[in-house]
Amino acid sequence: MLSILRYPDLALAHQVYDIVEMTEEYIPFYLAFREVKHLIRLFNRVKEENPEMYPQVVFVDGGGIWHPKGLGLASHLGVLLDIPTIGIAKSLLYLHDIPPTVNYETIRSQMTPALSYFPVRGDSGKIYGGCVIPRKAPSVERPIFVSVGHLVDLDTAVELVHETAKFRIPEAIRAADGGSREILRSLED
Repeated sequence: MLSILRYPDLALAHQVYDIVEMTEEYIPFYLAFREVKHLIRLFNRVKEENPEMYPQVVFVDGGGIWHPKGLGLASHLGVLLDIPTIGIAKSLLYLHDIPPTVNYETIRSQMTPALSYFPVRGDSGKIYGGCVIPRKAPSVERPIFVSVGHLVDLDTAVELVHETAKFRIPEAIRAADGGSREILRSLED
């Protein structure tokens, strides 16, 4: 499901979805190869049927460069569409380069209301992304993990998350998740 929101009020402006049969085997960290063609079709439909609704930036429920291969679903989709994308992960992805001292406890101890995000830096010096507790949801206990997808820098990605997250997860992803669950419930009836 692709949910498109207006900014700055974050009202749902448009949704489009397809029901697809996944024929490719699930292989961890290769999700993009299984899902991206279906997502591309949704974006193409919006471009053809409602071009005024085509998004300017895309939040993806998946990784960007914070990925074992450096190219998660957010990066893959962004490159193919040539559109700014931001990867949003709900759990901490450990990579061989990220020191074991980076864990939920140390991240939470470093997070303060004055800190926009806690950068996750590997032993190599590479910054994989940032741990974010959205400003509008300061009581959230667990951060989300934001990474660059395509055509956006980390500071901008984090600021867009702060601007579009009323709760823990940015509204566009919440709308797509909720819309998908609604469609699945209607199919069960």
